[in-house]
Amino acid sequence: MLAVENGPRIYISGDTDFSDLLGHVRKLEPDLMIACMNGGFNNMSHWEAAELAATLKPKVAIPCHYDMFPDNAARSPAIPRQLTLSGP
Repeated sequence: MLAVENGPRIYISGDTDFSDLLGHVRKLEPDLMIACMNGGFNNMSHWEAAELAATLKPKVAIPCHYDMFPDNAARSPAIPRQLTLSGP
């Protein structure tokens, strides 16, 4: 968690596989969540990142680290749809 004095609280997941333990970040009340997701290499899938966003309830959720490798990609059009279904 990055907290800026008199500014936003930013949660950056880094290369992270989904776990219910990530829900502890909710008590830190992040304003912004940047989620690493590509569904491979032990990173969250787009639906897991959306589930985490629904749990943490940030004002804004930004996906990152997707479509980087041909054999390990999340289709970017699926990301906003999943956030609409289960996100904040």
